[in-house]
Amino acid sequence: MNILKSLLIWVFIAVTLLLFFFPASLIWLVCRPFDRRQVVFHRVTSLWAYMYALVIPGWKISIEGREKISPDKTYIIICNHQSAADIAVLFGLFTHFKWVSKSFNFKLPVVGWVMRMNRYIEVGDSPGSIRRMLEKSTRALREGNSILIFPEGTRSRDLKLGRFHDGAFHLALENKIPIIPVLLDGTGQALPRNGYVFSGHPGILVKVMDEVPYSFFKNMSVKELRDYFHSFYQEKLAEMP
Repeated sequence: MNILKSLLIWVFIAVTLLLFFFPASLIWLVCRPFDRRQVVFHRVTSLWAYMYALVIPGWKISIEGREKISPDKTYIIICNHQSAADIAVLFGLFTHFKWVSKSFNFKLPVVGWVMRMNRYIEVGDSPGSIRRMLEKSTRALREGNSILIFPEGTRSRDLKLGRFHDGAFHLALENKIPIIPVLLDGTGQALPRNGYVFSGHPGILVKVMDEVPYSFFKNMSVKELRDYFHSFYQEKLAEMP
């Protein structure tokens, strides 16, 4: 039954992606001249993407602490990464940001087009691609956009926290930007890595933690800041039910 249910869900996603792309594109065209940061289109994308998380049978999503993200401030938002489902679930934060995402995702039909229209930021594995990602992210921050990035860089293979990369912490230090940590749990069971079968899960939890101001870490190195947050995530994830 899970396989049949999952097949129907994927068909629904494919059909609605095509159907919704055209009216969404019209909104993008109308707003583009006066909304250079794509605030409106990102909000449309958030509603569109989060819809998919809400319609999966058996998924019960709880998001705590949205109010900790001020709409008037710019942040580096970091989150642990368990599943491809994380992206749809995190759109439920309903706050403005630019994703940092792997180049592969920008090549997907419809999904990749929408990402480019939103001016999200792609990154590959090469040093040149990482450098361009940092440059584009810095420009986005200076324009007033928050950045959402997975420090692990990829989904966990075994639901254990992977090692953190430097990018998010370099951006926070270089641009003197506060960091908001977000904890995510449950998506790894709801849609496992390397799998396409959805399973009902009683608790997908997104927990927005308190802002960590630049003044707290301004004297740290990138490595020290990276290691601090890795330990922070290990501790907090162990405490989650």
